[in-house]
Amino acid sequence: MCRNFKGKEERLSPILIQMRDSINSKRNNLNVKSIKKYLDKGNKQPVLVFFGGSTDKEIVVCLGLGKYTMLELTSYDLCDNLVFYFIIENIEY
Repeated sequence: MCRNFKGKEERLSPILIQMRDSINSKRNNLNVKSIKKYLDKGNKQPVLVFFGGSTDKEIVVCLGLGKYTMLELTSYDLCDNLVFYFIIENIEY
């Protein structure tokens, strides 16, 4: 994680503080049970949308949340002219 934030310590510090506070919190925090409860709320079929990368999908799979529709959103600037195109792809579980 530190390698990703090399030279960007001002961004890394708040993330590490939040992680520390979450781990040490006595309150019900974001955990597998609360995420699953949120996703299964109501009579809906949740769709998980990830932006640019497979790490989030790997985390969802490792948590064992179940099988949900997963989409990956990626943006491209094809002509290097600051005009971006979005691609939405279905991710296989």
